[in-house]
Amino acid sequence: MLTEIVHDDQLALVTRKALPGLPLQPVIEYYRETEVEPVCLGYLPNLAFTLRFNLGQSFSLSNEEVCLKFNDHILLPHNRGWIDQGHFFTIKFRFGILPCHRGPGGFPAMPVTLRGLVAPEYIQKMGSTCSFEERVALSEQYFSSSISLKNRQWKECDVLENFLQGLEQGNEGIFSDPAYVSAKSLQRYCLRHFGMSPKSVQCILRVRKALAAYFSSGSNFNIYDFNYYDYSHFYREVKRVTGLKLKDIEKQKAESRKEKAKSN
Repeated sequence: MLTEIVHDDQLALVTRKALPGLPLQPVIEYYRETEVEPVCLGYLPNLAFTLRFNLGQSFSLSNEEVCLKFNDHILLPHNRGWIDQGHFFTIKFRFGILPCHRGPGGFPAMPVTLRGLVAPEYIQKMGSTCSFEERVALSEQYFSSSISLKNRQWKECDVLENFLQGLEQGNEGIFSDPAYVSAKSLQRYCLRHFGMSPKSVQCILRVRKALAAYFSSGSNFNIYDFNYYDYSHFYREVKRVTGLKLKDIEKQKAESRKEKAKSN
């Protein structure tokens, strides 16, 4: 299995990836498509959700709690990790629910079909496209025309953008600063757009950032750069967020290196 962050270089060899145009960059993180031959991919907990357009007969999703199989197009929440296998086109959003969706309800706890969330014409066109480039272009066109800057949810996204930038800069106390936004409002926005509390958002982003540095910096990695108290604090948070012990993630990395060396 290839795991996000741990095997980013190898993921690039078995998937295609594109970034959104400038108008959609505040909302969409990236577009990605798996190769026709299904590869087992592990995605760590993250923020918001992806839209998955099924390009094969079916694809599977599993984690420590459930094992699901789909032959439909779905919205997949990322407040937990998932192991994926199948052929699909993905749109990874930075905020939820759908910025252009005005329907009732909050952030979904489990995968749901796209019916009722996006226009049926868009789903139909996505099913008839023949290439990754066409799917990207069609999605750019659809979401550029659908997202309203006057939508109330867009204003919430501005608040969340400032919140995330504060976390990126190491200002972990920003969610309790009444001059920024009330704690209750931020709690409500995070639950609606990420399906988790501000504290959980901070924890997931810190673990993802620390793991990326851990696997890229080698001996230069320093837990104190990420405001962990000590190494046991770091290990506990990795296990709590990813469901895996750090030594098990390292084992995945080592096995992947061996497989890569054999193929070369």
